[in-house]
Amino acid sequence: MDSKKKMKKIIQKITIKKHQEGKRIDKFVAEKIKDLSRPQAQKLIKNGGVLVNNSKIKSSYKLKVKDSVFVSFEKEVRRLQPNSKIKLKIIYKDKDIIVIDKPAGLTVHPVNFQQKDTLVNGLLAYYPGIIKVGENPLRPGIVHRLDKNTSGVMIVAKDNKAFGFLKKEFQERRVKKEYITLVYGKIKDKKGKIEKPLAKVYGKRIKTTIAHPLSLEEKEKTYALTYYQVIDYIGNYTLVKVRPKTGRTHQIRVHFASIGYPLVGDKKYWRKKEKTELKRHFLHAVSLSLKLPSGKKKTFRSEIAPELNNFLIKIKKQNG
Repeated sequence: MDSKKKMKKIIQKITIKKHQEGKRIDKFVAEKIKDLSRPQAQKLIKNGGVLVNNSKIKSSYKLKVKDSVFVSFEKEVRRLQPNSKIKLKIIYKDKDIIVIDKPAGLTVHPVNFQQKDTLVNGLLAYYPGIIKVGENPLRPGIVHRLDKNTSGVMIVAKDNKAFGFLKKEFQERRVKKEYITLVYGKIKDKKGKIEKPLAKVYGKRIKTTIAHPLSLEEKEKTYALTYYQVIDYIGNYTLVKVRPKTGRTHQIRVHFASIGYPLVGDKKYWRKKEKTELKRHFLHAVSLSLKLPSGKKKTFRSEIAPELNNFLIKIKKQNG
């Protein structure tokens, strides 16, 4: 074993109740201890890490009421690594929150404990205490997210009380989010809404697509609503202000692609090979309006990213 790995001793004592009677000990331990799979539980039982009434047992042992189960093992303590090389543009901070102007190209959180190149890793270098905030150790402090190649304003919780408050504000759709996007084609209606359910499709690449819910429960889980307003027509492009009411993964990108107006630069949801000098999709979170844990109502703004602004200037010149 690597001597640098930090280990933590896990000990649990459980007295079996009536509804648990008759279960195999290996299955019971795997269900009860979230860090163990069933094969791992079987190995632990074989090595004496699980005792019933202070005696070794086999994995096939069936539990009886009032059995005393003792589980003891070590697990590796995994922690995210801070990265001071990731520089963050902080718009606002107080004792509860940090508001960041996220650049395109920066992933919000890691997918494993080895990854060190995300916004969260940068946050940990700036504010180490955030590592204990939230429900997912890979997403400390994160109450909402922006896609890797979406830029703009983002809020992060600094403690668990603020996390719970902000999570509820987002879940109950009291947070007002505004984006600017540029799409291919001329949108006919200058104001409108896109109300189409969304679901994830799992394959080699996870994608979001228009869903077809069959039940009320599925309808609630997939419901997605996006309001939009045309700002300007530039040649065969439309510059649009977008206000998503819900916050589904890739919602704006999939919604506009579904009505025939995909985002400029969006290679994932635009089938045609459109040539563009943009190295990212054209989507920027320009403002976030919400009530803070302190009770204050605030609106945080972000100027459109320079590469997007430069692209707008160029196409405006090309189209007179």
